[in-house]
Amino acid sequence: MHLLAEPGDIELFVDFDGTLAAICDDPADAEMSATMWSALQGLVSQLRRVSVVSGRPVSFLADRVPADIDLFGLYGLEWQVDGMVGEAEGTAVWREVVSAAVAEGTQRFGTDVVEDKGASLTAHFRRRPELEEAVVAWVDETAVSSGLVMRSAKMSCELHPPVEVDKGSVLLDQALAPTVIFMGDDIGDLPAFEALRVLRERGTETVGVVARTDETPVEVLEIADVAVDGTAGVWGLLERLASGSELVD
Repeated sequence: MHLLAEPGDIELFVDFDGTLAAICDDPADAEMSATMWSALQGLVSQLRRVSVVSGRPVSFLADRVPADIDLFGLYGLEWQVDGMVGEAEGTAVWREVVSAAVAEGTQRFGTDVVEDKGASLTAHFRRRPELEEAVVAWVDETAVSSGLVMRSAKMSCELHPPVEVDKGSVLLDQALAPTVIFMGDDIGDLPAFEALRVLRERGTETVGVVARTDETPVEVLEIADVAVDGTAGVWGLLERLASGSELVD
């Protein structure tokens, strides 16, 4: 697949966990390899824009992503763009509700299961697979009682404020270039891949890339234009993009 656009006309939006950084048993350990960092950093000066769009908080991403890259955290609830930090309207009023859910979940399952993200939470069972049924049931119950919204992810589930933002809305709001590329790996990336379809209908050249692993949902594999093998495959595409080569042979 060869892009028609010059590098300066390309916007790259890319997920973090499972795409730029390998999935870790402990989410706090996730980070890009030195080669991935270098490839991403090199594209900042070549492309019109490079953005990371993730379920992680902006504060987490800012410590793990090269400078001059725009950050959209918590699926678009938070952002850091051109050094300015903000959050989606209606997010702040839900932080106390999330905090209460975090306290309850932590008391029940421990901090190795419940991850406090400030405006949302993730309940992980990768390290505690025997708790999957109980964790999912608790998240479902908490969503009903609190008004928070449940979202599924790899070996985890999440609770978010009922604010209508996701990775798809980020792309539709932010993408302005003639060519837009999105790279992701999980169910939470589906709205972004769907947004590419909308952008194509508007005349934008788009490419959707999935970082494929044994855990990649079939829905994501079916909607992407290009599938590569995990983070190593993503690194290879970033290198090809930097060199002006075709994305795939």
